[in-house]
Amino acid sequence: MAAKKTAKPKPRAKKDSSLKDRIADCALDLAAREGWEAMTLPRMADAVGEPLGAVIAVFPTTSRIASTLLDRIDQHVLSQVQAVDESETPRDRLFEVLMNRFDALQRHRSGYVALIQGVSRQPSAILLRAPAIVHSMALMLIASGIEASSPLGMARAHALAAAYGLVVRTWLKDDSADMAKTMSALDKNLSRLEKMQSMVLARRPARSSTPEDGAQEG
Repeated sequence: MAAKKTAKPKPRAKKDSSLKDRIADCALDLAAREGWEAMTLPRMADAVGEPLGAVIAVFPTTSRIASTLLDRIDQHVLSQVQAVDESETPRDRLFEVLMNRFDALQRHRSGYVALIQGVSRQPSAILLRAPAIVHSMALMLIASGIEASSPLGMARAHALAAAYGLVVRTWLKDDSADMAKTMSALDKNLSRLEKMQSMVLARRPARSSTPEDGAQEG
C-alpha cells in the first residue's frame, strides 16, 4: 500500500512569505495615498484578496506591518555592504551607510513619509519601536566597521539613534532631488557624535589647572 503523501511545508512557507510581502507593499501604497491612519487589517485583506484571518495570521496588528516596512530598510542597506573600506575613516563609512538608508527611504518616499509621520503621532508606538531603532543603528555601526556590542558600543548606538531621529526630521521636509538638506543635517549630527565620543573615550574628565596641580605634577 502506497504511503500517504505528507504536506509540503516549503510551498506553504513560500506562499506565506509572498503574502507578507504583498501586504507590506499594499500598506506602503495605501499610506502614500491616504496616510498611515487609513491602515486597517480589513482593508489590507481586501487589497490583497485574502481572507481577513489569513492577514491576521501574518500581521496581527498594523504596527507589525510598520515594523516590517522599516526592517526592509535595514535589509536593503546591509545587502549593499560588501566589506569595510579601511581606507576611509569610520565617520565617512558611517555617513555613506546612513545615506544609503535615506536612499532606500527615498525610493518610496510618499509611503515612508506617511508611515513615519503616522507612527510619530502615536506615543505608545514610538516607545515600542525605540529598541528596534537602537538595534538598527547598532547594525549600521557594525556595517561601518564600528564596534557596537560592548557597553560603550551600545552607548554609541543609543547616541546614533537620537542623532538619526533628528536627521529624519530634516528628511521629512527635504523636497530636494539630491537630499542636500538631509546630507547637511547628517554631516552636522555625525560631527557632534564625534565630539561626544572623544569625551566618552577620555581617560578622565578635563579640569582646569591650578597652582597646586602644577606643583604636584612638577
